[in-house]
Amino acid sequence: MRRLWILLFALIGSALFAADNLLEAIEEGDIAFIKSYQGDLNQVLTDKGFTALMVAVDKGKLEAVKALLAAKADVNVVTKNGVTALLLAAANGNAELVGLLLQAKANVDSADTVSYTHLTLPTIYSV
Repeated sequence: MRRLWILLFALIGSALFAADNLLEAIEEGDIAFIKSYQGDLNQVLTDKGFTALMVAVDKGKLEAVKALLAAKADVNVVTKNGVTALLLAAANGNAELVGLLLQAKANVDSADTVSYTHLTLPTIYSV
């Protein structure tokens, strides 16, 4: 029984550290780590409900976004507040990321909790 608890603790601990490492890899632009990451790319990593792709988009990390998309990160994950990677790119005025996400089939029709869509945000923020 004790071995089972140790194994369970090791697995849970390694999963938590792997998520931290993924965030660190995005921040530092460690594309090799992102490409080799074996965990769930679509898991929530931040208190805002952001996935790895959302974090990379929000920080404007183009190469990390490309690597995450190539690794099949879901471009259409929506937080409980209605935020998507495309909404973040539009809100940040990053046209290059918007284009990349649209090529990856990002949904332009979803809206956040204030009913801003991906098409209205650029108008509001003069993007």
